[in-house]
Amino acid sequence: MKRGLSAVPAQQDLSFEAVIADTEAARRIHYGLRYRVYCLETGFEEPSPAWRAEEKDRYDEQAVHFLIRCLTTGDWVAAARLIVRRDLPLPIETYCRLDARRVAEVGTPGGEVSRLLIVRTSGLDALEEGVAPGLRSGPRAAARWHAAQYRSEILRRLLIALVTRARELGVRELAYFLTPALQRIIQRLGIEFRVVGEPCEHRGLRYPGVSNVEAGLSALYAVSRAGNLEIGTPYHLFSQWA
Repeated sequence: MKRGLSAVPAQQDLSFEAVIADTEAARRIHYGLRYRVYCLETGFEEPSPAWRAEEKDRYDEQAVHFLIRCLTTGDWVAAARLIVRRDLPLPIETYCRLDARRVAEVGTPGGEVSRLLIVRTSGLDALEEGVAPGLRSGPRAAARWHAAQYRSEILRRLLIALVTRARELGVRELAYFLTPALQRIIQRLGIEFRVVGEPCEHRGLRYPGVSNVEAGLSALYAVSRAGNLEIGTPYHLFSQWA
């Protein structure tokens, strides 16, 4: 059986595309998704001090903002940002105690993947509607498997866009600040996550890590080809796409 979306029945197929939010209108969508997830769903962050339902911080001025759109439903289902090193230290340098020796071995990161999210009500929940709860096999287990496959595909599209743009901007090493669960997922997608410090508590236990951009992008494409998954255009610009 093929991996990823190719293993999903056609009647439940969902396809996704990555979009860089290069206009103010697109960034408002991005900030709104962050507000929805980080302020309303998890309570991890405070909303922006304005009437708009947005979540923003000081890193947004030196970041590229990404969105993922479901082609089947037209919904914006995920987001992330690529913080590029400029005046401010990267978040992992602020929140974690890094091991200078490990950082020297892998290289100082020139950017960091941040605010990575998938909206809970992104159309994936509908896969489990009408299925009896509490079953470890059968329809509910199958629905959860499909939802996990879709989330993996969303992350794959998002990572290809992020790492591609990082390479275009001259970033050679990319930092991540991940929970153990998310760390395992991106490693399965091909990203080599090299831990460069002790785990720290920040909205849950997280590990600081660094990945080589060129190697990571090659691995993402290799995993995609091995699973017969669509590669296509890494990302679109909102200003040209809209």
